[in-house]
Amino acid sequence: GVVNDIATATGVVGGATADIPTGLFDNPLSESSSGKLFKMKHVYNFNGNRMFTDEQIVDTRKAARSSPHKMMPENSHTCEKWAVVTTIFSPTTTVKQLLEFKEWCVVVAGDKKSPRESKEEYERVCKDKPGHLVYLSPNDQSSLGYDTTPLLKWNHFGRKNVAFIYAIQHGAKVIYDVDDDNVLSDPKEPPLDVLFGIPSHSSSSSSSSNRHHNRHHHHEVVWAPSEHHLFNPYPYFDPEKPKKQLEFIWPRGFPLEFINEKRTYVIGGGENNHPSHDDETRNVTLIQSLAAHDPDVDAIYRLTRSLPVDFTKRKKLLLLPSGVFAPTNAQAALFSSEAFWAVLLPVTVHGRVTDIWRSYFAERLMWDLGHVMGFSSSFATQYRNPHSYLADFESESQLYLRAGALTSFLCQWKSSKVSLEGRIEDLFITMYEHGILQIKDVQLAQSFILDLLKAGYVFPPIKTSWGLRKPETAQIVDGRK
Repeated sequence: GVVNDIATATGVVGGATADIPTGLFDNPLSESSSGKLFKMKHVYNFNGNRMFTDEQIVDTRKAARSSPHKMMPENSHTCEKWAVVTTIFSPTTTVKQLLEFKEWCVVVAGDKKSPRESKEEYERVCKDKPGHLVYLSPNDQSSLGYDTTPLLKWNHFGRKNVAFIYAIQHGAKVIYDVDDDNVLSDPKEPPLDVLFGIPSHSSSSSSSSNRHHNRHHHHEVVWAPSEHHLFNPYPYFDPEKPKKQLEFIWPRGFPLEFINEKRTYVIGGGENNHPSHDDETRNVTLIQSLAAHDPDVDAIYRLTRSLPVDFTKRKKLLLLPSGVFAPTNAQAALFSSEAFWAVLLPVTVHGRVTDIWRSYFAERLMWDLGHVMGFSSSFATQYRNPHSYLADFESESQLYLRAGALTSFLCQWKSSKVSLEGRIEDLFITMYEHGILQIKDVQLAQSFILDLLKAGYVFPPIKTSWGLRKPETAQIVDGRK
């Protein structure tokens, strides 16, 4: 139900009449000359079942593991390294590149818009490596028996969730979450899974004697500053236009009100302002590759500035300290097994929003685990599929209007649950109650947790309860001063 002390207006949601809380917006400024700012207010009450309370968690885990998902088919190929793609297109260069690496497998989640002959076409591409490419047609996805599947939308980026579960069920130790238009910059170099200490047969770090020395694949490790609760990683990597002209850019989903705040993009005191030792960086569980040529920027940038842009700093790994947010995406991201819980893409927001919300949720929960995420120099190059920039602008509207309020709220959010499963459930319920997600995403999160348990996944333990951080406030511009 809707909280009584919030005024409501009647509207239509998904074809049905619903109460839309007008209290979601509040503005201390003059409404005759300015708009209303989104505020994180409690506008709904969750009346559903909580499945992962402290009292239930042990029994819930046992029940899920006593009825594991069956391998479909029973002799399915297993891999430790999986790339996950969703597409409506024929096999792209990205897919073909990944299949060149003998230790990598690819799982593709098809969609209703995919051509009927897609499965056969993908199987032909992989005829020399049977089992290394799995194309999940709509019928295949339904037959897998995952709790998550009925809650997913067709023709939505969230179809990837099925493929994530499939990869985890089939032996994944690392997942490369990638778009079909992000090619590897060096087709002979696999995704940098060695950054997680996972040996690669094509890398010199495959021998045990030098694996520790090459843990970061000769990447220089740098920490972002922690003075502000947000950090824009792009300027650090020296973005350049074709004529060696430095360009100021920001990632899609970065709160617009802080773009010009220098503390969100300047690293002071030299690059190694927080020198890293291996014992500090071994907890890196999520790495986002920057994309060269056509980086992941928002539609405001695309409509007002020119591309391409490349990043000139090489072999760098920029890490975020706890208490600092930066948006990551689903275009070229590496997850170690400790972060598989964080791959879930919400489905009640647009595909241009879902991976950004995912990243902010994940980063907040990672603080409680002692885990670290980072940005690496580009190992992917994006040759973007056709898009309308104006349509992108419309679909990204929630990012422009809500990202700042959301990240400020997450700085002060905390859960007392003893398990990660319980804290994920708490967070998704909170996001529903504050109007960021709809109720279906709470159900999706619960089902996804069950699917991971049934796939044999062990959630990492809670290491700490992150204290409250006071977020920075955006400057109000007063031209009279």
